[in-house]
Amino acid sequence: MPECYIEDGVVVCIACFTECFLFGKPLIGLAEDELISLLGQPDEIGESLWVSEERLQTPYEYFSFGIQIWFENEKTVSAFCNAED
Repeated sequence: MPECYIEDGVVVCIACFTECFLFGKPLIGLAEDELISLLGQPDEIGESLWVSEERLQTPYEYFSFGIQIWFENEKTVSAFCNAED
């Protein structure tokens, strides 16, 4: 189930960890080449972060879509849809 983050009564981010669809395609579980085939090259690839002792994740930013995709072990594991400022 997605998580909604709210500031001042407005949704600013929706975080998806099990399901997220864009253009009718599931984003969670994709390999890097599949994601790039669907969305193109990311606008930015962030620094990899240890989210736990065993889990290293890397964010891919797609600013035109307002989405941040996180990779772990070469697969997408989460997607964050952010409100524009």
